[in-house]
Parts: sequence; structure tokens; C-alpha cells
Amino acid sequence: MIQPPLVHRVIHGKESPSMQEISSRSAAFVLMTATLSPPRGAVARSDLTTRLNDYLRALEFYLSLPKTSFDRLLFVDNSAGDIEPIETLARSTVHDKIVEIISFAGNDHPVQYGKAYGEFKLIDYGLAMSKLAQEQDVFWKVTGRLLLTNIAEIMKSLSDPFDLVCDLHNVPFVGTGKLKGNRNMDLRSFACSTKGYRGLFEGLWKQRESGFDAEFFYNVVKTSLHNGPFQIVPRFPLQPRFSGASGRHDRRYDSGLQAVKTNIRATVRYTLPWLWL
Repeated sequence: MIQPPLVHRVIHGKESPSMQEISSRSAAFVLMTATLSPPRGAVARSDLTTRLNDYLRALEFYLSLPKTSFDRLLFVDNSAGDIEPIETLARSTVHDKIVEIISFAGNDHPVQYGKAYGEFKLIDYGLAMSKLAQEQDVFWKVTGRLLLTNIAEIMKSLSDPFDLVCDLHNVPFVGTGKLKGNRNMDLRSFACSTKGYRGLFEGLWKQRESGFDAEFFYNVVKTSLHNGPFQIVPRFPLQPRFSGASGRHDRRYDSGLQAVKTNIRATVRYTLPWLWL
């Protein structure tokens, strides 16, 4: 039996849709994954104040985007952290979304299982507990401390229906630095129909106490791309641009070498789309 959330709030912004409106149509929502208080030794970016400021900055950014892109935002924390600053921002900021905040104690597994293990456990829980997520919806998962700064443009670039849009990579030395076996799915952000998520990813964390990483997801998606009932777009039409710092390495994505890599990938995505850099 799934335990109820420790905190569960639904906050309506100015001109946000009514519950009747969202239940009568399909639309998109953003799912921000969060670990406000990470386990000891799990990440390099571990200072609680720093992490909270990351989440507040990202939440403010997503709330500023137009309702035509998405009309709801689901914020899920798996660390039973102090959710009050998140709720205060959602209530005090002028926006046109419905914000749902869920916090639960979900880090009852060894750190060695990895970030993806805890994150997909979080997504399963958030979708199961949400009052706003509809079966016909598409949700955009974002790592909650990061800003996907061109998310609205990426949404607009997708005209056909889909069950999954993600970014697969298959180039030696890029990302992990490995010569062989360097295949991965970028888990910082992807979009799923609810049906697609349930069919592709739901519950996998229960079976994968080891090897549950970005390469595992690459294999899941690649197999389903050719042998499954789902409509899958394996590469974002536009280069995703992230602002913020990696939790694992505490390294910024929008400056220095990481920014250079992003610009190179953007050029290659346009000029050599078959090269999954």
C-alpha cells in the first residue's frame, strides 16, 4: 500500500484553470523532481540552502512561462524536506498555473542504487498521488533544480502526438568519457504521455537495484523504438539548454566547457541529425 504524502498542497494562481477545465481536456504539465534534503554522501551539491535556492529559482522560472505551454506544475520532493519556502513562493508569485506540491519520505534505499533509482521511484509516487495529473495528459519531467530555458520553444517544435520525447546519445568520449558502451538517455528532462510512462518506465525501479542508470534507459527506449506500440521521438528537435549546476559534480551547465559542449551539440543536431552527440 502506498503511504500518503507528508505534505500535499494544491495552489491556484491568478487565472489558473479550474479543476473542471483540466478534467475535460488533455494538456501538458511540468513535473519538477526534488530532493530538498539529500542523503549524506549522495551528491556534491549538498548544502541545503544552496539546493533550496536552486529549486526556488527554477520554480519561479517555470511559473513565469505562458499557460499556453502548460497549465499545471507538479513539484514532488522525496526527502520529507522543508516545503514551506516552496509553498510560499507558489502562493506569493503572480502566475496562471495550478501548482501541486507533494513531499514524502522516499529515500529509504541505499545511496549506491543511484540517482535514477530514487528519481523514478519519485515520479511513480507523484503520478499516483497527484490530484491534477490526468490520464490523457503529457508531462514534462525536469530535474527540479535546473532551468530548461528553452522548454517553451521545444514544446512548440513538436507538432505530432507522442508517447515519449527524449534525448538519446551514442557517441564515444562524450558525457562519460568512455570509448565503448557510451550510450545514454539524458535524464535531466524528457516528456511522456501518461500512457507512455506507464508502459515504458513505471515500476522499473523495483526491479533494478543495480545498473539503473542512463545507459539502462537508453536500451529500454531503443528497444521500444523498434518493437513497441508507443510513438517515440528519440531526439529533441532543438538542443535543450539548461541553466544551473549538476548535483553530482556541482558543475554549471551554462558556463565554461559545458556551455561550449552545448553549442557544439546544437550545431551538430542541425547539420548532422543522424549523429546523436
